Amino acid sequence: MIRKFFETEGAKLRKMNFRDKRQYIWEYYKLHIILTCIVIFVIGYMINHLVINPPIRSYIYISWQADFVHTDTLDALGVALNPIVENYERYEVHVRSYVLTGDPQMDQALITRFQALIHVGDLHAIVILGEHDVIANAQVGLIMPVDGMMEELYMLNPALHDYIQTRVLPITFTDLNEREQTEMMAVSLQDAPLFAELGINSDELYLSVVVTGDANYKLAKALEIIFEGTLVYGE
Repeated sequence: MIRKFFETEGAKLRKMNFRDKRQYIWEYYKLHIILTCIVIFVIGYMINHLVINPPIRSYIYISWQADFVHTDTLDALGVALNPIVENYERYEVHVRSYVLTGDPQMDQALITRFQALIHVGDLHAIVILGEHDVIANAQVGLIMPVDGMMEELYMLNPALHDYIQTRVLPITFTDLNEREQTEMMAVSLQDAPLFAELGINSDELYLSVVVTGDANYKLAKALEIIFEGTLVYGE
């Protein structure tokens, strides 16, 4: 049937001049032509977006939930942590503010984006202000103990591990199952050299690990830069 269709169409076109062929094809096949062009465009866009020029992705993504800090300063913090990245052409460190603004529409957008990052596992750590925020995040199951990150840090840099261990915050909290437990849930960033260089007040800042983010090794490397300024291993 398809063969007969093409034979019939071919016979019609052979009897027409160029102008008639053009008008006939456009009149009867313009929808097919348009759809084909759209499909070709979409496929080309996807190949370019996913293969040829893929977007820069997060090597680690840190949610800033402490006091307000200017976006330029958080960008500078991300740039300072970029030496931990293993493929500069594909990845970079992102530090983004999720401090509520008081604008209902803006705050809802921040909350929605934050929840989406957690859902897909693209959120790796949170910078929190004060022990009370650490407890609140632990109670709702947002953060997990820093034991895994500390183990990775020990493998990378034993001396720094021993120093950071004195900064680990043990807290007692009631989890979602109403069980009381005590865990090491955050690392104090007080007086961290990198934050001092960037002019960020780190007196009550803590770094916590998000439960859905499998980034203990990456965060351990970030701690090396935060507290020592250079990487010892894993460059």
